[in-house]
Amino acid sequence: MGYADGTDWVARAVGEGRAFTVTTDLQNISGQLETALLYIKNPSGSGINIETTKFLVGGDSSSSRAVYRVYDNPTVTADGTSLTIRNTLISDSPQASICEAYMLPTVTDFGALLNMAIAPSNSPSRGINRHYYIHPGHSILVTTANSVSNVKTFSDCYWLEGV
Repeated sequence: MGYADGTDWVARAVGEGRAFTVTTDLQNISGQLETALLYIKNPSGSGINIETTKFLVGGDSSSSRAVYRVYDNPTVTADGTSLTIRNTLISDSPQASICEAYMLPTVTDFGALLNMAIAPSNSPSRGINRHYYIHPGHSILVTTANSVSNVKTFSDCYWLEGV
């Protein structure tokens, strides 16, 4: 999909400084229960919609099978550790994201399941190309459940703002 001038809509958003990314980096997941890994909020009153374009999830263990899930509007009692959101336009003064991102939040209800992906033990990383529009006041959560304990796991998310 593109514009009349032939520009791809994602490429245009990157060039305009409206594309962002965040990563949890490797986090040790000590158990095998489903664990909240990445939490992204579009704050109420932001006035801007966001569109996710891709999630990347994985771990460092070739012996662990993992199940990754993406949820809509979880019930979160503590945000977790704040993450730095990066603009994908590398410049001297890139625009800041309106979103907030956290790793390892405390969750009492995961929310509505939107997507699930399984990474088999011989392929512990997985790309999930999903486009979700997140309106102000809404959020998204990525979880992991590993088949063995003590797996270093990560989640990245890429999104566009002002869509």
